[in-house]
Amino acid sequence: MYSTETAKTIVGDLALVFTIVNYASGVQICRKVREKGGTHDLSPLPFLAGMLATFLWFEYGVMKGDSILVWVNSIGFLLQMMFLCYFYSYTKVKTPNIMGALITACQLALFVIYPAAKQY
Repeated sequence: MYSTETAKTIVGDLALVFTIVNYASGVQICRKVREKGGTHDLSPLPFLAGMLATFLWFEYGVMKGDSILVWVNSIGFLLQMMFLCYFYSYTKVKTPNIMGALITACQLALFVIYPAAKQY
């Protein structure tokens, strides 16, 4: 019927699509934030946990040399970061320089990742 390679490709492509859809689930939280006009009783924890998980999976993909894993989790990390920035923009009490610290942490992580990813 199907070869093993064809089955692997189909399952891999489906996993890729559904993983990105899963990462985009933060849209629902952002919609609630917009409807309420603030974060009120909502927690940023799903976005923070999502950023950590995607970062760790990204690192794993870099170590394994798996470009699909790196690509999917790069998208996931960016989505989680955008959701977190959106969430933060609606918070009433803002911690000074928290966004600057977050962006700096992301930049430092990229400096650590990309030189390690290159093989000379």
